[in-house]
Amino acid sequence: MKNYNKYHMVSALFRCICALVPVATACFWIFLDKMPALVTSNNVPIIENPSYLIAHITASEKLIAFLCSLLPSAVVMLIFYQLSVLFKNYAKQEVFILANAKIFRRLGVLLFSWLVAGWAYNVLFGLLLSTTVAPNVSESMIYLTVSGMDFSIAVTAMIVVMIAGVMDKACQIHDENLHTI
Repeated sequence: MKNYNKYHMVSALFRCICALVPVATACFWIFLDKMPALVTSNNVPIIENPSYLIAHITASEKLIAFLCSLLPSAVVMLIFYQLSVLFKNYAKQEVFILANAKIFRRLGVLLFSWLVAGWAYNVLFGLLLSTTVAPNVSESMIYLTVSGMDFSIAVTAMIVVMIAGVMDKACQIHDENLHTI
């Protein structure tokens, strides 16, 4: 019974993280000019000199950047929400149920969605930066990169979807065993 209380605590933690994601994203863009260079260089990967951007970005451009960054943030929030539901089910001692298999499938799809949302964010943010960094240039920059981390996320998503299929089959077998005399 003690482990199920831990599941309840983990579920609550995931719900809190889910609520903090948009707050953290907003704080990043509000306090962009006060962030250490290490933080901004990792989160503003499109240009080589983020300090130039930080010095020249306006409040309206920060708002647009915040809205662009809400795309991957929203997917992360959905991932944490699904994890909170999963652990809430575990806390109720509902482990091998069809709902959990569906949650696992949703988590796999959400991981793929997070990957795509990150790419969309990079494209939108690149377009925003091309107007901020070089406003007099008539060309726009589209930035898209595929990294090793993207590959890892895609592989993890495929594994999670496969696990969801196995769990779905296990739930069917479990239900058949319950109805067998």
